[in-house]
Amino acid sequence: AGALTLNCTCRLGLMPVEVTAIRGNRYVVAKFYLNTSSPRSRKVFFIVGEGGNVLQRREVDVGDAEVAAYEVLKYMETPAV
Repeated sequence: AGALTLNCTCRLGLMPVEVTAIRGNRYVVAKFYLNTSSPRSRKVFFIVGEGGNVLQRREVDVGDAEVAAYEVLKYMETPAV
């Protein structure tokens, strides 16, 4: 069991969207921007963590986001040590 949340702060100019997947004490956050006039909208940011620790940060082009998402979500499937 786990949780999935979606948060959009559309009142901000960049219109950031965050998707968070949580399973136990592990989490993956994906952040992207809807405002296509900003260069930031061409990137997706991933954070992989456990408890209060960030284990990995990753930034990819939007075109590579699907592959990167599968790679970081694999972390959620591996057993905790």
